[in-house]
Amino acid sequence: MEAGNDYLTTLEISLEKKREELEKREMTVLKEKIRLFTSAYEGIYNTFLKKGLISEDPYKYDQKISEITPPSAENILDSDKINQMSQRLSMYDSQLDFLNSFYEFSTNYITMSRLKK
Repeated sequence: MEAGNDYLTTLEISLEKKREELEKREMTVLKEKIRLFTSAYEGIYNTFLKKGLISEDPYKYDQKISEITPPSAENILDSDKINQMSQRLSMYDSQLDFLNSFYEFSTNYITMSRLKK
């Protein structure tokens, strides 16, 4: 029974070291990469706005984001393409802003269900 307890203690210590490593290195890198991606996305989004390919969503600031959600996978009708793309890209922009401003990058907060989203 002593060997089982030693194994569990060693496993707990190893898992805690791995968690600390993830917190220090990987979560910091992930957050920085999301910031870089957001910067690139904003450049493309602003170019689309300037060229008139999309229009600014008037309801963008009415949305309250408390969790990341996947975008809609519904087909877009040709007659409503600009409006739908504008709304979806605006929602994506809001989610990126949420990630950069409020999301907690820690191993305790990022659960499997959050990773799947």
